Order: sequence, then C-alpha cells, then structure tokens
Amino acid sequence: MLFSPSWRLAVTCGVLSAVTYFVKAGTQPLLLLFAVTWGIKVLWDAWIGRREPGPARSALTALGQGASVIAIYLLLMTPYFVGTARKFDGKPFYSVYTEYMMWLPMDARSDDFSVDRDHMWGFYYAGARNHPITVEQFNASYERAVRERLRREAEKAGWPEEKLEKKVAQQFQPVTELANARQYFERYPVAHSIDRVKHGFTMLEKRIKKYYKRAEGLVSFTFKVAAAGLALRLLWGALARSGRWPGRLRLAHRGDPALPEFLKRRPYALFYVAGFFIGYAVLYAWYDALGIGPRLFLSLYVPLLFVAVWSTHHLFRPLEIELPKLRLRLSLVANILLVIMLAYLSHRLMTGELYEHMNTGG
Repeated sequence: MLFSPSWRLAVTCGVLSAVTYFVKAGTQPLLLLFAVTWGIKVLWDAWIGRREPGPARSALTALGQGASVIAIYLLLMTPYFVGTARKFDGKPFYSVYTEYMMWLPMDARSDDFSVDRDHMWGFYYAGARNHPITVEQFNASYERAVRERLRREAEKAGWPEEKLEKKVAQQFQPVTELANARQYFERYPVAHSIDRVKHGFTMLEKRIKKYYKRAEGLVSFTFKVAAAGLALRLLWGALARSGRWPGRLRLAHRGDPALPEFLKRRPYALFYVAGFFIGYAVLYAWYDALGIGPRLFLSLYVPLLFVAVWSTHHLFRPLEIELPKLRLRLSLVANILLVIMLAYLSHRLMTGELYEHMNTGG
C-alpha cells in the first residue's frame, strides 16, 4: 500500500488487518503507525509531484485509499468491538494488559525492575481478563495472592499459623484505585520509566542470546553482509568519482542505484520500518518487568530478517567485479554466503541446541 497503492489492495489490507487481529491482537498498533505513515506519504508525494514533471496523482484519491484500509478494518471489527464495549463498561479496545498489567506497581521487596506479582495475580484471580472488576473484588483477590505466597514461605520455614496471619496483615495493603497509567506516572518519575526500558533491553538481550542464539546469529550475520554491501557501494562511488580503479579491477554499476533511489523517493518507508521495530522493541522491554520473557521478540524475527535480506539484495545487486575473462556478480556471492550461514546455523540448532533443557524451559 505504501509503495504501489490501489483500491483493490486497500480493501485487501483492511480485510487482512481484521483477520490478523484474531491471530494476534498486538498487531493493532500497526494500524495507527500505518495511518501516520500514510499521512506523511501523501504530503511527501504531493510535494514531490510539484517539483517533478509527470502526471500528478490526486491527493484526495491517496487519502481515500489509505482511509479505506482503516474504514474496512473498523467495519469488519464493529460487531466484536461493540460486544467488547458492552462487556467491559464501554471500552471497545479493552485488554487486561493495556488496561492494568502495564501499570502495575514495582515490587518493593526487590531491587530489580519487576512488578509486584501479588498485584498481577490479584487481577488474574479476580477474572479481569474476562469481565470488569471492582476495587473490592481486586482487593479480595490481592489478599488471596499475598496469602498464597506467604503460605508457601510458611511451609518451607515452618511458621505457626499466627505468624502467617501476622505477615499477611503486614504485607497486604488494600488499594483504593485499580492500576492505571495516570497513577503509574504520578508514582514514578519519567527517569524511572526510561531506566525500566533500558533494563528490559539488557535482560532481553541476554535471554535472546541464551535461548535464541542461532536466530540472533543469522540476523546479525545478514546485517553484517548488508553493511559490507553498503561499504562497497560507498567505495564504488568514491572510486568512480576519482577514476582511480586498482589496476585492471573494475566495479561495474548496473542500472540506477536501487536502494538510495528508493529511499530518496520514499523516505516514509524508513519511518514505517523504524516505527515498527522501535515501537515494539520498547513495548517488549517494558513488558519484561512482568516476567514474560524474550518470546515476544520472536514476532520481530521474521520481519527483521526480511529487512536485512532485502537490504543486502538491493545493496549488492548493481555491483560486479570485472576481471579478464571473468565477471563476478557480488549479489551472487552475498546469496551464497547467506545460504551457507543458514545451513550451518540450522545444523547446529537441529543437532542438539534445540533440545537442551536450558533452551526449552522444560
């Protein structure tokens, strides 16, 4: 839609967005990112259209096509959102995570960035995922969570029942308001939120290297190959301008510089890609405090690998090395390297690492 929009494609994207919601509701923020990017695209294309000769594309048509994606999505999802609003006190986009879990207080018993798990289990026990809850219902479930945690400690330490009840009375502090974003940011400064995200990135990086090190290795290698392609493109440009080719070796450029030209004409593509990866990465880093783990990052793995391979293709595609009786296409060399690395990492994964106890968690 961003590169070659059409009315048919707009309808298709709207339908697919609705279908995808039921696979993973976390894709919904992408529609907001698309809407913002589409607005940037319309403005950019209108500005470029005034500067370059050729048939001008109607901005009104472009706005209509972009709006159709959102409109068709909302039209198809209306019965679901209406039902959700009826069930959850007028909140059509209700999610227990965005409503409560993201804003749980930090665990005062820990120096680490982790939420109070008694609060988390309080929401689960109260059934917040399935129906609206009141403060009284939450407090009853919250007390249950505190009691169950302390009872496990009492069984290990052999506490008498009186000591257990005393501990419960000390640690259970009923709330007067359910967790929410306003309350969270009133309680914690902005610096705390920044540190929480930084800590989440640090922990996620460690866990990805531990549990998904072959996937991380393939993405890392592909981006290194792409970086090599970028370096060669810059070298080619410098040598071409100076005319100082080494001996009889020559880098031949076939056609227009695809990737730079692409980004020059469609810079909003960078905004969309950056918004996708940065937005979800920050969100997942924030969620790390809930103890969800690194598995959420798997949703970024295939898109990240696609961007890496796509960049590699467009950076190497125009480059050739011409020698006497030999013409070597560097894009072919890059593809061979990627296939070799994929085969090597797949072999390492399937011959043992996939089944290690530490990597499966079972």
